[in-house]
Amino acid sequence: MAKKIIVERTMDVVLAEVKDNIDKYNLEKDAAKRNTLEVSIKNLVTEYNEMSLLDAYATFKDDSDPMVALAKAYTYKVIGAKATSHQEMVNGVKKSIVTMVLSEDKTKMLNAAKFIEWMAERNVVVTARADWRKRVNDAHNVLVHQWKAFIEDGTDFKVGVLKTALQDMVDAFIMLEGEKGENGYIVSSKLTRSIIAFCTSRKDGLKGTVAAKNTWEKIQMDILHAVVTRKEFEITYGDPDEAVEAEAEEEAAE
Repeated sequence: MAKKIIVERTMDVVLAEVKDNIDKYNLEKDAAKRNTLEVSIKNLVTEYNEMSLLDAYATFKDDSDPMVALAKAYTYKVIGAKATSHQEMVNGVKKSIVTMVLSEDKTKMLNAAKFIEWMAERNVVVTARADWRKRVNDAHNVLVHQWKAFIEDGTDFKVGVLKTALQDMVDAFIMLEGEKGENGYIVSSKLTRSIIAFCTSRKDGLKGTVAAKNTWEKIQMDILHAVVTRKEFEITYGDPDEAVEAEAEEEAAE
C-alpha cells in the first residue's frame, strides 16, 4: 500500500492552488465547471488571507511591544481574484470573454481591537491600560459630538478637547513613558486638526461616515500609525466591498 503524503497547508501551498485553479478556470469552456472553480478560488483566497492575518498577528505577538508593532505595520498582505470581461474576435465573431485575474499586491488595514481580543484569548494583555475600551468609546463620542455640532449648525471643533480625548485613547493602547510619566507617543495638534479636516470634508451627514464602526476603527489605526511613525496623517478608503471582506477574514481568523 502506497504511503500517503500529507502536504502542510502553508501560504505558499494555498497560493499555488489559487494560481492552478485560475489557470483551469481560464481554460475551461463549460459554464458549470467554471462556476465550481470560481467558488473554489474564492474559498482559497479567503483561506490565504486568513493565514496572512494570523501570520501578521504571530509576528506582532513575538515583538517586545505587540501593539506598537501592529501600529507600525498598519496593514497586512492579501490577495484577490477577480473575473473580468473583455471583447475578442472569435472566428470572425465578436464575443465577450471572461477571464480570472489574480492580484498579489493588495493590502488591508489591521484592526487594533480585534488584535487585542485575539491576544486576550491567549491570556496575553497587550494594552497599556485595562480600560482601553472605555477610552476608545469616550474618544469616539467626543469626535462624533463635535462633528455633529459642526454638521448641524457650523459649530467649530474644539481642538484641545478632541486632542485630549484622542491622547487618552492612545495612552490606553500604547505607552512610551517619559521622564515625567507622560506618553512619548503624542497626539499633536497638527494630527488632531488633520482628523478634523477629514471630518469636515464629509458632507453626507452622520450615516456611514465617522460615526460608523468600521470608519472609526480605521481612524484609530491611522492615529496609532501616525504617533509611532511620526508620519503625516492620511486616511485612504478603498472599495466598501473590500472593507466587508477584510472584516469577514479577520473574524474567521479569530
